[in-house]
Amino acid sequence: MASDSQSTKDRLLDAAERLFAQHGFDGVSIRDLSSEADVNVAAVNYHFQSKENLYDATLIRRIKPIKARVLQAIAQVTTDSENRPDLEELIRAFVHTYLEDALSEPDGDTVLQLMVREIHTPHRAGGPLFKELVVPVHRVFLEALSRARPDLDSQRLLWIIASIIGQVIHFMIRWRRSSLPQGEGSEETPRDLFPPLVSSLDSYIHQVVDHVTCFSLGGIEACARDH
Repeated sequence: MASDSQSTKDRLLDAAERLFAQHGFDGVSIRDLSSEADVNVAAVNYHFQSKENLYDATLIRRIKPIKARVLQAIAQVTTDSENRPDLEELIRAFVHTYLEDALSEPDGDTVLQLMVREIHTPHRAGGPLFKELVVPVHRVFLEALSRARPDLDSQRLLWIIASIIGQVIHFMIRWRRSSLPQGEGSEETPRDLFPPLVSSLDSYIHQVVDHVTCFSLGGIEACARDH
């Protein structure tokens, strides 16, 4: 039974987050949403006018604080430097903020699932995840990288950003899947193919930030030589 202290709108948003993360947009009906939220079936249309609007509102609720924290982290590095931001500090701040946001929050796993599903849904390419998070963060990060490495053109820098984000997403998923039981009946499980995880989340984040930053800096230098 839902708490009386929660508004109907909040209960719908919480329920939508859980269900859409588990089953995707097409796998959830309005009846599913109202049942999970313990509200009248007409509540979705009353508060959000449609299932799609509820889905967008669920994403935007999570995207706005993430965007604010990432942009603040980038701004801190660029503001502290008069003209040319330190590349290592810039990458480190970007990676650390994303990792900490996704892994330290209690419901970070649900949010990560929700966003991964959105990224892999072709017809949602113009949805709020891209409009409200990907596009504005890319623009600011690209501008900061351009200042840090003016010798690299924007196309090369976009490839670098994609590489950094790809690493971050991999290590987010890696930590989240680490709690799953080992596979049985096989001498080598998928877990054996990756570096061993450290004992604590704080140590893991620190180790990943160091690795992604080091690896990315090396890659950027190689790109610059080939430029």
